[in-house]
Amino acid sequence: MKNFSLSFKRTWTPSKLGLLAMFLSLICFQLHAKDNVRKECFYLQSFLSSSSFKIDCHPHYHHYNASAPKKFYNKSKALKNSIKIASFNLLYPGNSANRYKDYRMVAKIIDQWDLVGAQELVPSVGQAQHHNKMLMTSRASSPKLIKEHYKLPGFLKVLNELRKLDPSWSLIISSKGEAAKEEYVKELGGFFYRATVVHPKSNDFCEDNYDHDEEQAYACLSDFTKETVGKSLNSIFSRKPFIGSFISGNFDFTLLNTHVIYTSPTDPDVREEIVRKAFGVKDHKELGKGANGETYARFAEIKFTLKFMSYLLDYYEEEDVILLGDFNVEKKNAFWSKIIGFFEGAKILNDDPTSLTDQLYKFKNREKYLTNGLSRNYDNFILNPDNSSECSNKSKAFNFMGDNEIGREIRNKYLVRSSRKSGRYYPISTKNQKRVKKLVSNYKKLLEKKLTIKRNKVVKDSKNIERYVQGFDRRVFQSQKKDNSFYHFYKEVISDHLPVSISCETSGLDDD
Repeated sequence: MKNFSLSFKRTWTPSKLGLLAMFLSLICFQLHAKDNVRKECFYLQSFLSSSSFKIDCHPHYHHYNASAPKKFYNKSKALKNSIKIASFNLLYPGNSANRYKDYRMVAKIIDQWDLVGAQELVPSVGQAQHHNKMLMTSRASSPKLIKEHYKLPGFLKVLNELRKLDPSWSLIISSKGEAAKEEYVKELGGFFYRATVVHPKSNDFCEDNYDHDEEQAYACLSDFTKETVGKSLNSIFSRKPFIGSFISGNFDFTLLNTHVIYTSPTDPDVREEIVRKAFGVKDHKELGKGANGETYARFAEIKFTLKFMSYLLDYYEEEDVILLGDFNVEKKNAFWSKIIGFFEGAKILNDDPTSLTDQLYKFKNREKYLTNGLSRNYDNFILNPDNSSECSNKSKAFNFMGDNEIGREIRNKYLVRSSRKSGRYYPISTKNQKRVKKLVSNYKKLLEKKLTIKRNKVVKDSKNIERYVQGFDRRVFQSQKKDNSFYHFYKEVISDHLPVSISCETSGLDDD
Protein backbone atom coordinates (compact mmCIF):
# COMPACT_ATOMS: atom_id res chain seq x y z
CA MET A 1 0.00 0.00 0.00
CA LYS A 2 2.97 2.34 -0.49
CA ASN A 3 1.29 4.15 -3.35
CA PHE A 4 -2.08 4.83 -1.69
CA SER A 5 -2.45 8.47 -0.71
CA LEU A 6 -5.27 10.99 -0.65
CA SER A 7 -4.96 14.72 -1.22
CA PHE A 8 -6.48 16.88 1.50
CA LYS A 9 -6.60 20.51 2.49
CA ARG A 10 -4.93 22.02 5.54
CA THR A 11 -8.38 22.84 6.86
CA TRP A 12 -8.91 19.21 7.87
CA THR A 13 -9.39 18.94 11.61
CA PRO A 14 -7.47 16.42 13.75
CA SER A 15 -10.64 14.36 14.17
CA LYS A 16 -11.11 14.18 10.41
CA LEU A 17 -7.48 13.20 9.93
CA GLY A 18 -7.94 10.51 12.56
CA LEU A 19 -10.90 9.10 10.67
CA LEU A 20 -8.88 9.18 7.47
CA ALA A 21 -6.01 7.33 9.13
CA MET A 22 -8.44 4.67 10.35
CA PHE A 23 -9.83 4.38 6.84
CA LEU A 24 -6.37 3.94 5.33
CA SER A 25 -5.23 1.39 7.88
CA LEU A 26 -8.42 -0.58 7.32
CA ILE A 27 -7.82 -0.63 3.57
CA CYS A 28 -4.21 -1.77 4.08
CA PHE A 29 -5.37 -4.65 6.24
CA GLN A 30 -8.15 -5.66 3.88
CA LEU A 31 -5.94 -5.84 0.81
CA HIS A 32 -4.18 -8.83 2.35
CA ALA A 33 -7.29 -10.97 1.86
CA LYS A 34 -6.31 -13.69 -0.61
CA ASP A 35 -9.75 -14.52 -1.98
CA ASN A 36 -11.32 -11.94 -4.32
CA VAL A 37 -14.82 -12.47 -2.91
CA ARG A 38 -13.66 -11.81 0.64
CA LYS A 39 -11.42 -8.96 -0.48
CA GLU A 40 -14.40 -7.28 -2.09
CA CYS A 41 -16.42 -7.70 1.09
CA PHE A 42 -13.65 -5.90 2.98
CA TYR A 43 -13.59 -3.16 0.34
CA LEU A 44 -17.34 -2.66 0.68
CA GLN A 45 -17.16 -2.82 4.46
CA SER A 46 -14.56 -0.04 4.49
CA PHE A 47 -16.77 2.60 2.86
CA LEU A 48 -20.36 1.32 3.20
CA SER A 49 -20.58 -0.26 6.64
CA SER A 50 -22.19 2.01 9.24
CA SER A 51 -24.54 1.94 12.22
CA SER A 52 -27.47 1.79 9.79
CA PHE A 53 -25.93 -0.73 7.36
CA LYS A 54 -23.52 -3.18 8.93
CA ILE A 55 -21.42 -5.53 6.79
CA ASP A 56 -19.87 -8.66 8.31
CA CYS A 57 -17.14 -10.37 6.26
CA HIS A 58 -17.20 -13.77 7.93
CA PRO A 59 -14.79 -16.42 6.56
CA HIS A 60 -17.70 -18.69 5.53
CA TYR A 61 -20.44 -16.21 4.66
CA HIS A 62 -20.88 -12.48 4.22
CA HIS A 63 -23.74 -10.65 5.89
CA TYR A 64 -25.04 -7.40 4.43
CA ASN A 65 -27.31 -5.28 6.64
CA ALA A 66 -26.26 -7.59 9.45
CA SER A 67 -27.74 -5.49 12.24
CA ALA A 68 -31.25 -5.54 10.72
CA PRO A 69 -32.59 -8.51 12.76
CA LYS A 70 -31.75 -6.77 16.03
CA LYS A 71 -33.35 -3.53 14.81
CA PHE A 72 -36.38 -4.83 12.94
CA TYR A 73 -37.39 -8.37 13.91
CA ASN A 74 -40.91 -8.50 15.35
CA LYS A 75 -41.97 -11.93 16.55
CA SER A 76 -45.58 -10.88 16.97
CA LYS A 77 -45.68 -9.83 13.33
CA ALA A 78 -43.97 -13.06 12.28
CA LEU A 79 -46.55 -15.13 14.15
CA LYS A 80 -49.48 -13.40 12.46
CA ASN A 81 -48.60 -14.49 8.93
CA SER A 82 -47.03 -17.46 7.24
CA ILE A 83 -43.51 -16.97 5.91
CA LYS A 84 -43.23 -16.87 2.13
CA ILE A 85 -40.07 -18.53 0.78
CA ALA A 86 -38.89 -18.39 -2.83
CA SER A 87 -36.08 -19.59 -5.06
CA PHE A 88 -34.87 -17.33 -7.87
CA ASN A 89 -32.04 -17.78 -10.36
CA LEU A 90 -31.07 -14.13 -10.97
CA LEU A 91 -28.86 -14.69 -14.05
CA TYR A 92 -25.55 -13.14 -13.01
CA PRO A 93 -26.62 -9.68 -11.83
CA GLY A 94 -23.70 -7.28 -12.27
CA ASN A 95 -21.88 -9.48 -14.77
CA SER A 96 -20.78 -7.64 -17.92
CA ALA A 97 -22.93 -9.96 -20.07
CA ASN A 98 -26.00 -8.88 -18.09
CA ARG A 99 -25.50 -5.13 -17.86
CA TYR A 100 -29.09 -4.18 -18.75
CA LYS A 101 -30.82 -5.68 -15.72
CA ASP A 102 -33.60 -3.59 -14.19
CA TYR A 103 -32.70 -3.85 -10.51
CA ARG A 104 -35.77 -1.95 -9.37
CA MET A 105 -38.06 -4.47 -11.07
CA VAL A 106 -36.03 -7.43 -9.81
CA ALA A 107 -36.40 -6.08 -6.27
CA LYS A 108 -40.12 -5.54 -6.75
CA ILE A 109 -40.46 -9.21 -7.73
CA ILE A 110 -38.44 -10.41 -4.72
CA ASP A 111 -40.37 -8.14 -2.35
CA GLN A 112 -43.43 -10.41 -2.73
CA TRP A 113 -41.74 -12.91 -0.41
CA ASP A 114 -39.92 -12.88 2.93
CA LEU A 115 -36.92 -15.09 2.18
CA VAL A 116 -35.44 -15.78 -1.24
CA GLY A 117 -32.72 -18.29 -2.04
CA ALA A 118 -30.89 -16.75 -5.01
CA GLN A 119 -28.64 -18.50 -7.51
CA GLU A 120 -26.09 -17.14 -10.01
CA LEU A 121 -24.96 -14.27 -7.82
CA VAL A 122 -21.45 -13.12 -8.70
CA PRO A 123 -18.78 -10.81 -7.26
CA SER A 124 -17.23 -8.05 -9.33
CA VAL A 125 -15.08 -9.60 -12.05
CA GLY A 126 -13.13 -8.51 -15.13
CA GLN A 127 -13.16 -4.80 -15.92
CA ALA A 128 -15.33 -3.98 -12.88
CA GLN A 129 -12.89 -5.76 -10.58
CA HIS A 130 -9.92 -3.93 -12.10
CA HIS A 131 -11.72 -0.56 -11.88
CA ASN A 132 -12.58 -1.16 -8.22
CA LYS A 133 -9.03 -2.16 -7.39
CA MET A 134 -7.74 1.07 -8.94
CA LEU A 135 -10.21 3.09 -6.89
CA MET A 136 -9.14 1.37 -3.69
CA THR A 137 -5.37 1.52 -4.26
CA SER A 138 -4.47 4.51 -6.42
CA ARG A 139 -2.96 7.66 -4.95
CA ALA A 140 -5.41 9.62 -7.13
CA SER A 141 -8.40 8.19 -5.31
CA SER A 142 -10.47 9.62 -2.47
CA PRO A 143 -13.25 8.40 -0.15
CA LYS A 144 -15.77 10.46 -2.14
CA LEU A 145 -14.63 8.99 -5.46
CA ILE A 146 -14.79 5.47 -4.04
CA LYS A 147 -18.27 5.92 -2.63
CA GLU A 148 -19.67 7.46 -5.82
CA HIS A 149 -17.92 5.38 -8.49
CA TYR A 150 -17.21 1.95 -7.03
CA LYS A 151 -18.94 -0.59 -9.28
CA LEU A 152 -21.11 -2.46 -6.82
CA PRO A 153 -21.64 -6.19 -7.34
CA GLY A 154 -25.09 -6.97 -8.71
CA PHE A 155 -26.29 -8.69 -5.54
CA LEU A 156 -25.71 -5.47 -3.62
CA LYS A 157 -27.61 -3.47 -6.25
CA VAL A 158 -30.54 -5.84 -5.73
CA LEU A 159 -30.29 -5.41 -1.96
CA ASN A 160 -30.11 -1.61 -2.24
CA GLU A 161 -33.34 -1.59 -4.27
CA LEU A 162 -34.99 -3.96 -1.80
CA ARG A 163 -34.08 -1.69 1.10
CA LYS A 164 -35.89 1.18 -0.63
CA LEU A 165 -39.03 -0.96 -0.38
CA ASP A 166 -38.34 -2.22 3.15
CA PRO A 167 -35.20 -1.19 5.11
CA SER A 168 -35.11 -4.54 6.91
CA TRP A 169 -34.10 -6.49 3.79
CA SER A 170 -30.73 -8.19 4.34
CA LEU A 171 -28.49 -10.69 2.58
CA ILE A 172 -26.39 -13.65 3.65
CA ILE A 173 -24.16 -14.79 0.80
CA SER A 174 -21.46 -17.40 0.40
CA SER A 175 -17.89 -16.17 0.82
CA LYS A 176 -16.42 -18.43 -1.84
CA GLY A 177 -17.30 -18.57 -5.53
CA GLU A 178 -17.48 -21.96 -7.24
CA ALA A 179 -17.83 -23.11 -10.86
CA ALA A 180 -17.75 -26.29 -12.92
CA LYS A 181 -14.49 -25.20 -14.60
CA GLU A 182 -11.74 -22.79 -13.64
CA GLU A 183 -12.46 -20.52 -16.62
CA TYR A 184 -16.19 -20.24 -15.80
CA VAL A 185 -17.70 -17.43 -13.76
CA LYS A 186 -17.54 -18.43 -10.10
CA GLU A 187 -21.00 -18.21 -8.59
CA LEU A 188 -22.23 -17.40 -5.10
CA GLY A 189 -25.38 -18.62 -3.42
CA GLY A 190 -27.33 -16.23 -1.24
CA PHE A 191 -30.38 -15.70 0.95
CA PHE A 192 -32.19 -12.37 0.81
CA TYR A 193 -34.40 -12.10 3.90
CA ARG A 194 -36.91 -9.62 5.34
CA ALA A 195 -35.66 -9.09 8.88
CA THR A 196 -39.02 -7.89 10.25
CA VAL A 197 -40.39 -11.45 10.06
CA VAL A 198 -37.40 -13.80 9.73
CA HIS A 199 -33.83 -13.85 10.96
CA PRO A 200 -30.83 -16.16 10.70
CA LYS A 201 -29.92 -18.59 13.47
CA SER A 202 -26.79 -20.60 14.12
CA ASN A 203 -26.54 -23.74 11.99
CA ASP A 204 -25.28 -26.76 13.90
CA PHE A 205 -23.46 -28.29 10.94
CA CYS A 206 -21.66 -25.04 10.13
CA GLU A 207 -20.75 -24.56 13.78
CA ASP A 208 -19.31 -28.07 14.08
CA ASN A 209 -17.42 -28.17 10.80
CA TYR A 210 -16.01 -24.69 10.29
CA ASP A 211 -14.00 -22.30 12.42
CA HIS A 212 -16.32 -19.45 13.40
CA ASP A 213 -14.35 -17.99 16.34
CA GLU A 214 -16.95 -16.20 18.45
CA GLU A 215 -19.27 -15.28 15.57
CA GLN A 216 -22.58 -16.93 14.81
CA ALA A 217 -22.40 -19.85 12.36
CA TYR A 218 -25.36 -18.71 10.29
CA ALA A 219 -24.33 -20.28 6.98
CA CYS A 220 -21.67 -22.25 5.10
CA LEU A 221 -21.09 -24.45 2.09
CA SER A 222 -22.05 -28.12 2.28
CA ASP A 223 -19.24 -30.62 2.72
CA PHE A 224 -19.51 -34.03 1.06
CA THR A 225 -17.22 -36.25 3.12
CA LYS A 226 -17.11 -39.83 4.35
CA GLU A 227 -18.82 -38.68 7.55
CA THR A 228 -21.67 -36.82 5.84
CA VAL A 229 -22.43 -38.94 2.75
CA GLY A 230 -20.31 -42.09 3.12
CA LYS A 231 -17.44 -41.10 0.81
CA SER A 232 -15.42 -38.06 -0.22
CA LEU A 233 -17.36 -36.44 -3.08
CA ASN A 234 -16.67 -32.72 -3.09
CA SER A 235 -14.81 -33.23 -6.38
CA ILE A 236 -17.98 -34.20 -8.30
CA PHE A 237 -19.74 -30.93 -7.42
CA SER A 238 -19.48 -27.88 -9.64
CA ARG A 239 -21.07 -25.73 -6.92
CA LYS A 240 -21.74 -27.10 -3.45
CA PRO A 241 -25.12 -26.10 -1.96
CA PHE A 242 -25.08 -23.13 0.40
CA ILE A 243 -26.70 -23.86 3.79
CA GLY A 244 -28.44 -21.35 6.03
CA SER A 245 -30.69 -21.68 9.08
CA PHE A 246 -33.50 -19.28 9.94
CA ILE A 247 -36.38 -18.73 12.33
CA SER A 248 -39.71 -17.00 11.79
CA GLY A 249 -42.14 -16.93 14.70
CA ASN A 250 -42.12 -20.47 16.09
CA PHE A 251 -40.84 -22.05 12.89
CA ASP A 252 -37.12 -22.72 12.56
CA PHE A 253 -35.72 -24.41 9.47
CA THR A 254 -32.63 -25.08 7.39
CA LEU A 255 -32.40 -24.26 3.68
CA LEU A 256 -29.98 -25.69 1.15
CA ASN A 257 -29.59 -23.46 -1.90
CA THR A 258 -28.37 -25.35 -4.96
CA HIS A 259 -27.48 -24.60 -8.56
CA VAL A 260 -26.85 -28.00 -10.09
CA ILE A 261 -24.32 -28.35 -12.91
CA TYR A 262 -25.76 -27.84 -16.39
CA THR A 263 -23.05 -29.11 -18.75
CA SER A 264 -22.13 -32.65 -17.76
CA PRO A 265 -18.44 -33.34 -18.54
CA THR A 266 -17.83 -35.05 -21.89
CA ASP A 267 -14.26 -36.16 -21.19
CA PRO A 268 -14.50 -39.99 -20.98
CA ASP A 269 -12.20 -40.29 -17.95
CA VAL A 270 -13.99 -37.55 -15.99
CA ARG A 271 -17.38 -39.01 -16.92
CA GLU A 272 -16.36 -42.48 -15.81
CA GLU A 273 -14.99 -41.14 -12.51
CA ILE A 274 -18.22 -39.27 -11.69
CA VAL A 275 -20.46 -42.20 -12.65
CA ARG A 276 -18.31 -44.66 -10.68
CA LYS A 277 -18.15 -42.49 -7.56
CA ALA A 278 -21.82 -41.52 -7.60
CA PHE A 279 -23.51 -44.67 -8.88
CA GLY A 280 -20.98 -47.52 -8.69
CA VAL A 281 -21.00 -48.26 -12.46
CA LYS A 282 -18.58 -47.51 -15.28
CA ASP A 283 -20.91 -46.08 -17.90
CA HIS A 284 -23.83 -43.68 -17.59
CA LYS A 285 -25.69 -45.85 -20.10
CA GLU A 286 -26.07 -48.43 -17.31
CA LEU A 287 -28.04 -45.99 -15.14
CA GLY A 288 -31.41 -46.35 -16.84
CA LYS A 289 -34.08 -44.10 -18.29
CA GLY A 290 -33.65 -40.38 -17.68
CA ALA A 291 -29.91 -40.49 -17.00
CA ASN A 292 -27.90 -39.78 -20.14
CA GLY A 293 -24.86 -37.87 -21.36
CA GLU A 294 -26.53 -34.55 -20.49
CA THR A 295 -28.00 -35.42 -17.09
CA TYR A 296 -25.72 -37.96 -15.38
CA ALA A 297 -23.61 -35.34 -13.57
CA ARG A 298 -26.72 -33.37 -12.59
CA PHE A 299 -28.24 -36.43 -10.94
CA ALA A 300 -24.91 -37.28 -9.27
CA GLU A 301 -24.98 -33.91 -7.48
CA ILE A 302 -28.67 -34.19 -6.60
CA LYS A 303 -28.33 -37.73 -5.23
CA PHE A 304 -25.64 -36.78 -2.75
CA THR A 305 -27.30 -33.52 -1.82
CA LEU A 306 -30.31 -35.62 -0.78
CA LYS A 307 -28.00 -37.91 1.22
CA PHE A 308 -26.46 -34.86 2.87
CA MET A 309 -29.94 -33.67 3.83
CA SER A 310 -30.56 -37.05 5.46
CA TYR A 311 -27.34 -36.62 7.42
CA LEU A 312 -28.51 -33.22 8.70
CA LEU A 313 -31.84 -34.71 9.73
CA ASP A 314 -30.37 -37.80 11.42
CA TYR A 315 -27.27 -36.35 13.07
CA TYR A 316 -28.56 -32.91 14.04
CA GLU A 317 -32.24 -33.83 14.39
CA GLU A 318 -33.26 -30.90 12.19
CA GLU A 319 -36.70 -31.92 10.90
CA ASP A 320 -37.26 -28.97 8.59
CA VAL A 321 -34.56 -29.41 5.96
CA ILE A 322 -35.62 -27.85 2.66
CA LEU A 323 -33.77 -27.95 -0.66
CA LEU A 324 -34.44 -25.19 -3.17
CA GLY A 325 -32.79 -23.97 -6.34
CA ASP A 326 -32.13 -24.52 -10.01
CA PHE A 327 -31.82 -28.29 -10.53
CA ASN A 328 -31.38 -28.26 -14.32
CA VAL A 329 -33.56 -31.38 -14.35
CA GLU A 330 -37.29 -31.49 -14.94
CA LYS A 331 -39.63 -33.03 -12.38
CA LYS A 332 -41.01 -35.44 -14.98
CA ASN A 333 -37.59 -37.04 -15.61
CA ALA A 334 -37.90 -40.79 -14.91
CA PHE A 335 -34.55 -41.05 -13.10
CA TRP A 336 -35.85 -39.09 -10.10
CA SER A 337 -37.53 -42.29 -8.88
CA LYS A 338 -34.11 -43.92 -8.45
CA ILE A 339 -32.63 -41.18 -6.23
CA ILE A 340 -35.45 -39.33 -4.46
CA GLY A 341 -35.51 -41.97 -1.71
CA PHE A 342 -32.07 -40.91 -0.47
CA PHE A 343 -33.97 -38.27 1.51
CA GLU A 344 -36.78 -40.31 3.00
CA GLY A 345 -40.27 -39.03 2.32
CA ALA A 346 -39.02 -36.35 -0.06
CA LYS A 347 -41.42 -34.69 -2.46
CA ILE A 348 -40.67 -32.46 -5.46
CA LEU A 349 -43.09 -29.57 -5.23
CA ASN A 350 -43.17 -27.60 -8.49
CA ASP A 351 -44.90 -28.62 -11.74
CA ASP A 352 -44.78 -25.24 -13.49
CA PRO A 353 -42.29 -24.43 -16.26
CA THR A 354 -39.66 -21.95 -15.10
CA SER A 355 -36.99 -21.59 -17.80
CA LEU A 356 -37.54 -18.85 -20.37
CA THR A 357 -37.22 -19.31 -24.10
CA ASP A 358 -36.60 -16.51 -26.60
CA GLN A 359 -39.04 -17.88 -29.16
CA LEU A 360 -42.66 -16.86 -29.56
CA TYR A 361 -43.46 -20.09 -31.44
CA LYS A 362 -42.04 -23.59 -31.57
CA PHE A 363 -42.91 -26.70 -33.53
CA LYS A 364 -43.84 -30.11 -32.17
CA ASN A 365 -44.70 -32.95 -34.55
CA ARG A 366 -44.76 -30.27 -37.27
CA GLU A 367 -47.47 -28.38 -35.40
CA LYS A 368 -46.80 -24.75 -34.55
CA TYR A 369 -47.62 -23.69 -30.98
CA LEU A 370 -47.22 -20.64 -28.75
CA THR A 371 -44.48 -21.00 -26.13
CA ASN A 372 -45.75 -18.22 -23.81
CA GLY A 373 -42.04 -17.60 -23.29
CA LEU A 374 -41.54 -20.73 -21.19
CA SER A 375 -39.66 -23.97 -21.62
CA ARG A 376 -38.22 -26.27 -18.95
CA ASN A 377 -39.33 -27.08 -15.40
CA TYR A 378 -35.90 -26.68 -13.75
CA ASP A 379 -36.52 -24.64 -10.57
CA ASN A 380 -37.96 -26.42 -7.58
CA PHE A 381 -38.33 -27.18 -3.89
CA ILE A 382 -37.76 -30.57 -2.26
CA LEU A 383 -38.89 -31.35 1.28
CA ASN A 384 -40.49 -34.07 3.39
CA PRO A 385 -44.16 -32.98 3.81
CA ASP A 386 -44.50 -35.04 7.01
CA ASN A 387 -41.46 -33.49 8.66
CA SER A 388 -42.19 -29.99 7.34
CA SER A 389 -45.96 -30.05 7.80
CA GLU A 390 -45.87 -26.28 8.39
CA CYS A 391 -45.13 -25.77 4.69
CA SER A 392 -47.32 -26.06 1.62
CA ASN A 393 -46.72 -29.32 -0.23
CA LYS A 394 -46.90 -27.64 -3.61
CA SER A 395 -44.92 -24.71 -4.95
CA LYS A 396 -45.82 -22.40 -7.79
CA ALA A 397 -43.92 -20.25 -10.24
CA PHE A 398 -44.42 -16.50 -10.44
CA ASN A 399 -44.64 -15.44 -14.08
CA PHE A 400 -43.25 -11.92 -14.40
CA MET A 401 -44.22 -12.07 -18.10
CA GLY A 402 -47.86 -12.77 -17.21
CA ASP A 403 -51.01 -10.73 -16.77
CA ASN A 404 -50.19 -9.29 -13.36
CA GLU A 405 -49.07 -5.93 -12.02
CA ILE A 406 -45.37 -6.63 -12.43
CA GLY A 407 -45.77 -8.14 -15.89
CA ARG A 408 -47.76 -5.13 -17.04
CA GLU A 409 -45.19 -2.72 -15.60
CA ILE A 410 -42.34 -4.49 -17.42
CA ARG A 411 -44.25 -4.46 -20.71
CA ASN A 412 -45.28 -0.82 -20.32
CA LYS A 413 -41.64 0.12 -19.99
CA TYR A 414 -39.90 -2.23 -22.41
CA LEU A 415 -42.33 -3.83 -24.89
CA VAL A 416 -42.16 -1.72 -28.05
CA ARG A 417 -42.88 -3.85 -31.11
CA SER A 418 -46.11 -3.39 -33.05
CA SER A 419 -48.79 -6.06 -33.02
CA ARG A 420 -48.88 -6.27 -36.82
CA LYS A 421 -46.13 -7.74 -38.94
CA SER A 422 -44.55 -5.81 -41.80
CA GLY A 423 -42.62 -8.14 -44.08
CA ARG A 424 -40.43 -10.44 -42.00
CA TYR A 425 -40.49 -8.32 -38.84
CA TYR A 426 -42.78 -6.50 -36.44
CA PRO A 427 -41.82 -2.80 -36.65
CA ILE A 428 -41.51 -0.42 -33.74
CA SER A 429 -44.17 2.29 -33.97
CA THR A 430 -43.23 5.97 -34.16
CA LYS A 431 -44.57 6.51 -30.65
CA ASN A 432 -42.54 3.63 -29.26
CA GLN A 433 -39.44 4.71 -31.19
CA LYS A 434 -39.53 7.90 -29.13
CA ARG A 435 -39.75 5.82 -25.95
CA VAL A 436 -36.79 3.69 -27.03
CA LYS A 437 -34.79 6.79 -27.89
CA LYS A 438 -35.46 8.27 -24.46
CA LEU A 439 -34.55 5.06 -22.58
CA VAL A 440 -31.36 4.61 -24.61
CA SER A 441 -30.46 8.29 -24.14
CA ASN A 442 -30.96 8.06 -20.37
CA TYR A 443 -28.80 4.93 -20.26
CA LYS A 444 -26.04 6.70 -22.20
CA LYS A 445 -26.14 9.71 -19.84
CA LEU A 446 -25.69 7.37 -16.87
CA LEU A 447 -22.60 5.84 -18.48
CA GLU A 448 -21.14 9.24 -19.35
CA LYS A 449 -21.20 10.32 -15.70
CA LYS A 450 -18.95 7.46 -14.59
CA LEU A 451 -15.33 8.06 -13.61
CA THR A 452 -12.38 5.73 -13.30
CA ILE A 453 -8.63 5.91 -12.66
CA LYS A 454 -6.00 5.42 -15.35
CA ARG A 455 -2.28 6.02 -14.85
CA ASN A 456 -3.06 7.50 -11.43
CA LYS A 457 -5.40 10.11 -12.90
CA VAL A 458 -9.16 10.43 -12.48
CA VAL A 459 -10.71 10.30 -15.94
CA LYS A 460 -14.07 9.62 -17.55
CA ASP A 461 -14.86 5.93 -17.86
CA SER A 462 -15.61 6.31 -21.56
CA LYS A 463 -14.36 2.99 -22.90
CA ASN A 464 -17.02 1.00 -24.79
CA ILE A 465 -19.88 3.44 -24.08
CA GLU A 466 -21.14 3.34 -27.65
CA ARG A 467 -20.92 -0.44 -27.76
CA TYR A 468 -22.89 -0.74 -24.52
CA VAL A 469 -25.52 1.74 -25.71
CA GLN A 470 -25.93 -0.07 -29.02
CA GLY A 471 -26.15 -3.36 -27.13
CA PHE A 472 -28.95 -1.97 -24.95
CA ASP A 473 -30.96 -0.97 -28.01
CA ARG A 474 -30.26 -4.20 -29.89
CA ARG A 475 -30.72 -6.72 -27.09
CA VAL A 476 -33.65 -5.15 -25.25
CA PHE A 477 -35.66 -3.49 -28.03
CA GLN A 478 -34.64 -4.58 -31.54
CA SER A 479 -34.70 -8.27 -30.51
CA GLN A 480 -38.49 -8.02 -30.11
CA LYS A 481 -39.00 -7.49 -33.85
CA LYS A 482 -38.37 -11.18 -34.62
CA ASP A 483 -40.59 -14.02 -33.43
CA ASN A 484 -37.58 -16.21 -32.67
CA SER A 485 -36.20 -13.64 -30.19
CA PHE A 486 -39.39 -11.94 -29.00
CA TYR A 487 -39.09 -12.92 -25.32
CA HIS A 488 -35.38 -12.21 -25.08
CA PHE A 489 -35.83 -8.77 -23.51
CA TYR A 490 -37.21 -10.38 -20.33
CA LYS A 491 -33.91 -12.21 -19.92
CA GLU A 492 -32.00 -8.97 -20.35
CA VAL A 493 -33.95 -6.90 -17.82
CA ILE A 494 -34.99 -9.61 -15.31
CA SER A 495 -33.73 -13.20 -15.69
CA ASP A 496 -33.96 -16.36 -17.80
CA HIS A 497 -35.79 -18.14 -14.95
CA LEU A 498 -39.06 -17.61 -13.15
CA PRO A 499 -38.98 -17.69 -9.33
CA VAL A 500 -40.87 -20.45 -7.48
CA SER A 501 -42.28 -20.19 -3.97
CA ILE A 502 -43.91 -21.92 -1.02
CA SER A 503 -45.37 -20.68 2.27
CA CYS A 504 -44.89 -22.08 5.78
CA GLU A 505 -46.96 -21.52 8.92
CA THR A 506 -45.07 -19.82 11.75
CA SER A 507 -47.54 -19.89 14.64
CA GLY A 508 -47.63 -23.61 15.49
CA LEU A 509 -45.46 -25.53 17.94
CA ASP A 510 -42.20 -26.31 16.18
CA ASP A 511 -41.41 -30.03 15.93
CA ASP A 512 -37.67 -29.88 16.58
